Amino acid sequence: MQGKQINGFILKRPLGVGGMAEVWYAENEIHKPAAIKLLNFELTKNEQIVERFRNEAEVMVRLDHRNIRQVYGYGMLECQPAIIMEYLEGDDLKAMLKSGHKFIDAELVKWWNQMVSALGYTHSQGVVHRDIKPSNIFIDRNGDVKLMDFGIAKIGDAGSGTQTGSTLGTRLYMSPEQVKDPKRVGIKSDNYSLAVSFVHLLTGKAPYDTTTSSDFDIQLQIVSKPLDLSGVPEKWCNFLLPYLDKDPDKRAELKPFGDDAGANASSNHRQEAAPKQSESIYSGGDETVVEGAGNVSSAPKPAAAPSQKTKTQVQPPAKKKSRVGLWVTLGVMGFLIVSGVAVAVVMSTFDGYINKNDYTNLINDYSESGRLNGHAYVDLGLSVNWATCNVGAYYPEDYGDYYAWGETSTKSSYTEGNYKYSSNPTTLPSNVDVATELWGGEMRTGTDYAYYDSWRMPTKEELEELQNRCSWTWTTKSGTNGYKVTGPNGNSIFLPAAGYRYGSSLSFAGSYGYYWSISLRTDYPFSAWYLYFNSDDYCMYSNNRCYGFTVRPVCVSAQN
Repeated sequence: MQGKQINGFILKRPLGVGGMAEVWYAENEIHKPAAIKLLNFELTKNEQIVERFRNEAEVMVRLDHRNIRQVYGYGMLECQPAIIMEYLEGDDLKAMLKSGHKFIDAELVKWWNQMVSALGYTHSQGVVHRDIKPSNIFIDRNGDVKLMDFGIAKIGDAGSGTQTGSTLGTRLYMSPEQVKDPKRVGIKSDNYSLAVSFVHLLTGKAPYDTTTSSDFDIQLQIVSKPLDLSGVPEKWCNFLLPYLDKDPDKRAELKPFGDDAGANASSNHRQEAAPKQSESIYSGGDETVVEGAGNVSSAPKPAAAPSQKTKTQVQPPAKKKSRVGLWVTLGVMGFLIVSGVAVAVVMSTFDGYINKNDYTNLINDYSESGRLNGHAYVDLGLSVNWATCNVGAYYPEDYGDYYAWGETSTKSSYTEGNYKYSSNPTTLPSNVDVATELWGGEMRTGTDYAYYDSWRMPTKEELEELQNRCSWTWTTKSGTNGYKVTGPNGNSIFLPAAGYRYGSSLSFAGSYGYYWSISLRTDYPFSAWYLYFNSDDYCMYSNNRCYGFTVRPVCVSAQN
């Protein structure tokens, strides 16, 4: 194979050979390195294996995250399916276990938090990995995680080519529900497997003893018996335990490991890890791969003016029992009336969106410059003005409501099955903009002008402008995590980390933000673009439109 070429990459030397595939080091004409994974020739006649191999490429090429191995393309090389991947230097955690690597808390905390970020993103894309284990967690030369091998990953409710009764995954790290029915696992299964993997790293012992227990015994233990956590340090034991619940509905959502992780593992607020530098020596253990294409590489890796809308009054959500905003508004109104200031100015400034704490915070922190149809906006010095609150929110700190893309009402459950446009997702009516539908607009006239001001969802380009031209500061506002986004002119808005909804669950609230744009992905119209962020990163991604994400409207004007 040496010297052969695929997708512009020339194979240079073999990196490793396994039961499923061989991996080659390759370069293109400008010397960009890559790893080429070739399915072994004798397996090319097995349609199920070929389908799974292609599934790995199709899943990974749509995932763009710094802690997930990149896939550049897929093709055929002399009748052998090939995946062109990011070339990695380093080692996977299984190999590091076997070599007796000394793991310190700082490493484990870093790798846990990077895996939480990778899986948070993966799950937001509707992908369940289904094979989280030490050998699929690669540590590169910079000491950073690269999650690998999506060969048996599941996308949404779609099948994976799994035959009835077959088992997918690696037995020792499987969740109870995966043992029972691998075709019906959800994101909580990955959470379980990640926790089991870290128990292995912390103790140096495989989670189950394959030398004294049969596969049936191990499956029975996974389903019915608590995992042995003896030897796991107390703070890690307290932190990992909520992820090891046998019932996935009771199992915790993934959270980063912080200083108070052991005391409050269910905290919604992301904190930076500052672990102790204590060291322990861990040794490797054996694992049994049941089925699936395992990793084999030893060194792999705007818009016509809308119709006039009725003014919509946003009400405070039920969880906000305090009426601080109302009393502060009335107090300031009284003060301004006594002072001879027109009340109309007060209403123009507040209109229900006063900060929970006080009026000064609103002016200082959010730099309000106007209102439209009962909703406040800020001029950040960009091409459009940005709302101070999400659709459905009463305060800037409120998460607001969650909407599937193109839908204008909330739901108790968000799935592909109940998505409004699932039968014809690329042909949509004109009234798909929830901001325009619920917030509307109004005509403003003067002696020589007339403007129609309206609310709408931002475009992908406007979100990118917000991303690239503003400064972003991760902060906590009135107990809510999120970003203070400051525009070129010094004015700011606050974007809460509201998480997202899929099924009936709210996930990653307090740690991650997901904000829809109005823009569809042209090459994959089943997906729409959205702004994603966590405490370390913010960028644009695309996702299946059935998910419940938040919406931050923009205010635009059109002169008549």
